[in-house]
Amino acid sequence: MNEATYVNNQNETGRKFFMLPQSLICGERYKDIPLAAKVMYSLLYDRMHLSIKNEWKDEDGRVFINYSLEAIAEVLGISRRSVLNYLQLLEDHFLITRSTPVKGKATRIYVRTIEEAEKFIEELLTKQQEC
Repeated sequence: MNEATYVNNQNETGRKFFMLPQSLICGERYKDIPLAAKVMYSLLYDRMHLSIKNEWKDEDGRVFINYSLEAIAEVLGISRRSVLNYLQLLEDHFLITRSTPVKGKATRIYVRTIEEAEKFIEELLTKQQEC
């Protein structure tokens, strides 16, 4: 049997993969997010590297991405409506934030790490308990 048909050191060098945090798959907090939305998060997170490389930062120094709904839909093979629904789900879970677009400019998407999102949620819960 040909060894090249199995994963080995020879055929795995140079491949690129999207990272999908384990807590997004296994974490109780994210169980209601469909798998396609989790893959979308991974795609958006990966796109942040391009923004970092291009130094796309807002006036507060936060890195953002510009990624059209149509482009996301095409890459993931889903409808524009699904993209909007999944973006809203990710935003509801504090994994991303979208800015209100300025006339003539694309909506900016800010991506949080899982750790940042969970810290943000904990801070919100603490504030609610204080009230």
